[in-house]
Amino acid sequence: SNASFRMQNFDTSSEVPRNLRLAFIGDSLTRYMYLSLVHFLRWGYWESSDTIPSMVLEKQHASWNDFFNYTKSKLFPYEECDCWRGNISSEADYANVYENRYYWDPVWNNS
Repeated sequence: SNASFRMQNFDTSSEVPRNLRLAFIGDSLTRYMYLSLVHFLRWGYWESSDTIPSMVLEKQHASWNDFFNYTKSKLFPYEECDCWRGNISSEADYANVYENRYYWDPVWNNS
């Protein structure tokens, strides 16, 4: 059967939720959903689509490493990243890429 999911519309004046425990497992689209959510959890508002550079638009950055360093600096000290991406010269090189991000905000008790 097809399961449907409807995302709740968030009121931008809403308070940041507390005591969340979430896990995201997936591809680069999942990474962008994660980054968007932790931006909201950290600052209490959703990043505008006009924001440059963006935390969710990797192509606005010169390279993946620039994108990674930008998101890491924006979320410091609340995020740790166990990440590796070497030189990608073929499809087989993606087998050695990993990105495990861990967010924890002790004020709101969200991770």
